[in-house]
Amino acid sequence: MQIRKNTSVGRSPSTAAMFLVLMVMAAMGQSASLAGESDELEARSLEGRLLMDCPSAVRDYNPHRRVLQVIDGVVHRWAEYDLADGISMCVILERPDFQILSADEASELMARSSTWEVYLPDPEYWEILPPDAPELDLPPPAIESGELPGREVSPSADEPDTEYFPAESSYRGLAAPRPKYDLSTEIEQYKPRAEGGPQVVIGDEDDRVRRSLVQVQSHPWNTIGFLSQQYPTMNRYRCTAFLVGPHLALTNGHCVYNDERDDEGGTVRAAELSPGQFSAGQGEDVIRPYGTHPVYRVRLNTGWTSDEWAWHFDYAGLNLSRPFTEITTFMPLVFEDSGAQTMNTSGYPRLVHEETNEEEDPSMAQWYNTSDSTSIGGTSDRLLYHDADSSGGQSGSPLWRFISPDRRVIAVHCCGSDSSEINWGPRLVSQNQSLIENWLDWTPPGTPTLADDFGEVDLPNAGRGFMVRDNVGATRQVSEPNHCGNDDAGRSMWWTWTPPVSRPVTFTAISSDMDLILAAYRGSDLRFLNLQGCDDSAGGNNTVTFTPNFQVQHAVVVDGAEGAEGSFALEWHIEPPENDDFADALNIPGTAGARAGDNWGATSEIGESLHCGNFTDTSVWWTFPPRVDPGRLRIDTEGSNFDLLIAVYTGDAVDERTLVACDDSAGSSNEVEFATRSDERYYVAVAGVSHDQGHISLNYQWTETSIEILHDRFEVDAP
Repeated sequence: MQIRKNTSVGRSPSTAAMFLVLMVMAAMGQSASLAGESDELEARSLEGRLLMDCPSAVRDYNPHRRVLQVIDGVVHRWAEYDLADGISMCVILERPDFQILSADEASELMARSSTWEVYLPDPEYWEILPPDAPELDLPPPAIESGELPGREVSPSADEPDTEYFPAESSYRGLAAPRPKYDLSTEIEQYKPRAEGGPQVVIGDEDDRVRRSLVQVQSHPWNTIGFLSQQYPTMNRYRCTAFLVGPHLALTNGHCVYNDERDDEGGTVRAAELSPGQFSAGQGEDVIRPYGTHPVYRVRLNTGWTSDEWAWHFDYAGLNLSRPFTEITTFMPLVFEDSGAQTMNTSGYPRLVHEETNEEEDPSMAQWYNTSDSTSIGGTSDRLLYHDADSSGGQSGSPLWRFISPDRRVIAVHCCGSDSSEINWGPRLVSQNQSLIENWLDWTPPGTPTLADDFGEVDLPNAGRGFMVRDNVGATRQVSEPNHCGNDDAGRSMWWTWTPPVSRPVTFTAISSDMDLILAAYRGSDLRFLNLQGCDDSAGGNNTVTFTPNFQVQHAVVVDGAEGAEGSFALEWHIEPPENDDFADALNIPGTAGARAGDNWGATSEIGESLHCGNFTDTSVWWTFPPRVDPGRLRIDTEGSNFDLLIAVYTGDAVDERTLVACDDSAGSSNEVEFATRSDERYYVAVAGVSHDQGHISLNYQWTETSIEILHDRFEVDAP
């Protein structure tokens, strides 16, 4: 998804005359403590009026706060100044083209900052895990604690460190092959470490309460997620991360980089994020309403990677190649916040007094602090100290100040001292603003640009995708058809698409700004298009499903009804192959031959995600039925056209697999060979590395042997 920059700050005072100055009459509530959950849910309107003059602080362009927020997929930036009356503030907005916003536009932006559209995920697609699933029972990463950080750092801007890709992907263009997967690591990779973080509860009671299943599907709790990560040593840990944009989550540096610990070996090799994860209690299933997405790219800063336990720099970015499509608005990030006295936080602690004190029976839910005295114990140039209850696993949780009805992130929780009864985390400040904005601007490789005219832009070559765009300023072309018979639209956006397979595909367009028209055509000439499907129903949620012709150009168009303009999301997915699931594995007949297939639109099942130690979500299955006699089976993927892996298992269900053989060498040609028993059925999984998809050639040769050979087997305790 490409994020369009609507507003920005940081211009020199000479451009201040081009800004709109808006006074927002809002009770700041800086001296009031949070009074429990009811205050968090309180809503209040904001009113504004245009000022002809502004205090000298504004003219000097030295704001109290700089705010960054993604609203409906669009990034907005503005600056705020607290006025002397204690109840008002000035807000300065700028557009890239320096067009002055009207007071109504600015007021609408401020109101949208604290409101959001809720797109509830379909329960049919919830990811549900048993409470004893190995990918859940993870300790937090062990960190040094007990001493409060006391030194300050340079005021210069933070610098980016080397970018890390935890999951190998063809986007990187790496030529070096990955080593053959070592079966001896199959057991070690799921063995959790014993150590965990301290339980820092301030006072006599633990004030954290569990977020309900309904709450974790609403803002802002749905932006806060359970982060699992795996290091090159195969040790696995848990932290918290929170989404700040469709392709970016923030967490702690120590959650993804532990180079100073010899037993970890540097940056994580794999990580997954599950926003809004919920569990009703001990022994209950874990529900992930939005599913789980792998981290594509880890972003670090040199302050953290070059100085062991430099808490001032203990923050990191996680880029996601696929967004969570139902989450489009995120909490504002506030840089250089001054004057805040109260705050709150929510995250995924492993130990909670109300839940358990037993190391072997951890919490899997999101917990939120409800104390009426949660306060900021002080700030330094780069750190914020607070007294919210915490424990290991909450590392990476957002720390926000609450100005009804806004929650505004001002720091990232990282650490706590049990003996000193204080917690802390790195603040969002001017030194890290540019770096975080750069991380936020990242879009996945292959993301298309905006396209007004037919034939200008192609959709990415993927089995499924998602993007947020707008049709502001879009026009109607000569010879363009009247979509769904509407002749009063004319704000159309076009994408061409050449389907890699001939299976049903579904396109969905969603907008909270306007009614939409969605249409799909076949053809390469605008004058002679063949309509495949059209939906102009009101409500801003339109869907078209059709079966395309293989390797024939098609086109998809989104238009605003009656000439409406605004933002919209476009999502598409190809129907998965018939052997998408373990239970639907296709038979491999005979003793030798080749089977053709593909994994376009393929998905991963609950309990499946790891193959060869890799997180994958595009797997398909074949099965080699039992033979009367023992033998040896050789399988390769020579002739396939994408970076893939192959894994062979025995077992009766996807979550009861036993690994027999595996090869995740880089490239499209992988090979396994193993002994087969006369009474055993074998299941073969072929999956794209990272999200890769393409056409599969599965070649096999089975040879009978006179001696029954018992092959080594390794239990796969995780999915």
